[in-house]
Amino acid sequence: MSSENPLVSVVIPVYNAGKYLDETIQSVRNQTYPNWELVLVDDGSSDNSASLAKKYVTEYPGRIRYFEHPGRQNRGSSATRNVGIKHAKGELIAFLDADDLFAAEYLADQVQTWLTTKASMICQATLYWHSWDDPAKKPSDIVKPVGVPQDRLYEPGELNLKLYPLKRKAAPCPSAIIATKTSLLHIGGFEASFTGMYDDQAFLSKMYYHEPVYISSSCHNFYRIRTDSLMSTVNDPEAYHHYRKKFFSWFKTYLENETNPDKTIYRAVKKKWLSYHHPICYRLRYAAPGKIYSRILRILKS
Repeated sequence: MSSENPLVSVVIPVYNAGKYLDETIQSVRNQTYPNWELVLVDDGSSDNSASLAKKYVTEYPGRIRYFEHPGRQNRGSSATRNVGIKHAKGELIAFLDADDLFAAEYLADQVQTWLTTKASMICQATLYWHSWDDPAKKPSDIVKPVGVPQDRLYEPGELNLKLYPLKRKAAPCPSAIIATKTSLLHIGGFEASFTGMYDDQAFLSKMYYHEPVYISSSCHNFYRIRTDSLMSTVNDPEAYHHYRKKFFSWFKTYLENETNPDKTIYRAVKKKWLSYHHPICYRLRYAAPGKIYSRILRILKS
């Protein structure tokens, strides 16, 4: 049964984050909520990340634990988070990227929201933190809420049709998410085939589809904006569309393998998939009037 003071496992996937990891770990240690454990999972780092993580395990045995892939492989963020989920002891699991931070109130706020709503996942707003390396950038720091009405519960399937990547409204950041371990196991965790970009979107799409999700207006997490981060690739149109094509191919197949998939969600995903795999048919289908489109299809099939 759920307690009023549930253990929260904070899972941090670590890859060459030695420059930031001390500060990130300290942000967990500074939590006002007392009942947490920290699960550090190294993804084959080539810097000092692994040794730094092991130092904390030695200093805080039982409270901080360390894992890695067999042979210290580099398997990507999704597979690395899944190792953390597997070994987590908590009823609730929070995710924190190795260069991001929790404010001291983060876990307390998320746990209180969960106790009130009992949603499978709680998602906060996020502070996009430009000034971490230069106080002069502070005016650029901005809080980005999840792009739907906040402080309410969404039933399974609702958010698929309201948020990115099917729509343009902002999705939550990984470091703004806490979820029950039961729900994470139910959906199969993160998709290991996504090793970088869209790893969070594949995961979120499954959670939206299967589980009730609460969107909170609170903001107690910091997303570090870095020019050398993976997210910087969104400025490369070729890379961006490559990942979107992969995502919609995956999600279409995922829904086709579901028993009685939601038809509205499936049609929306298939429409996006068509725009990447059959752009001419996509333009004809959604630009040409219905009768003209049907006539063209008959010609193409003849």
